[in-house]
Amino acid sequence: MPDPTKPPTGPPFGTESPESDTLLWKHVGEALRGLRLYIPRAILPDPDEDEFYVFQLVGLSVEEEGGRLLGRVREVLEYPGNDVLELDSGASLPLVEACVQQVDLAGGRIVVAAGFADPE
Repeated sequence: MPDPTKPPTGPPFGTESPESDTLLWKHVGEALRGLRLYIPRAILPDPDEDEFYVFQLVGLSVEEEGGRLLGRVREVLEYPGNDVLELDSGASLPLVEACVQQVDLAGGRIVVAAGFADPE
C-alpha cells in the first residue's frame, strides 16, 4: 500500500509504457475537443510591440482617421484570409494592415483608414 505521506512515484496515471500514455492522452484530447480553454490572463506572455491578443480588441472604440466614430468591437471573427472586426454598429472591418492604422490598447481605441466603412 502506498505511503500517503510521500508523493506518488512511477508512471503518470498508473500506466506502464509510453505507448499507453500516448493512447491515454489521445483519449483525453478527444474528450476535450471543442471545449473552450480558460487560463488566467496574468500567465499569458506579454505580446511583442505592435502585437495584441484578440480578446484585448473586444470593447475598443473604432474610429476613422478623421475622427468619425464607427462603433465598438463586438467580436473578432476568424476567417482563412484574415480576421474581421465586427462592430456593435453592424459594420465589419478587415483586420489587415491596410485598414487598421493603429491599435491603442491604453487609449481604448482602434484607428482605421478612411474608405473601409460605409460613408455617413
